[in-house]
Amino acid sequence: MFETIYKTSYGLEYFLISPSQWEILKPLTYECGWTDYDRMQVGLHIMNCGYGILDTEYQKPIDNEYDLDEIYSSVEKMPK
Repeated sequence: MFETIYKTSYGLEYFLISPSQWEILKPLTYECGWTDYDRMQVGLHIMNCGYGILDTEYQKPIDNEYDLDEIYSSVEKMPK
C-alpha cells in the first residue's frame, strides 16, 4: 500500500498516506494497539498537509514538531 519511503534530512524514514488510504486503515488501527491520540495525530497531519505521516520503524504517526516542520515543508514542495 505504501509505495514510497521518504526521509528527513537526518534519516528518519516515513510514509505518507492519503485521506482515502486513511479511511481504509483507520478501522485496522484498533487491532494494532493505536491509541485515540495516534488516530488524532493522523487527522491533524491530513488537516495540515493533506497526508497522514507514519514512522516506518514503528508504523505509528510522527508527533515530533521538529520532524513535522521539516516534513510539512517537504510535502508543500511536492508536485500535486
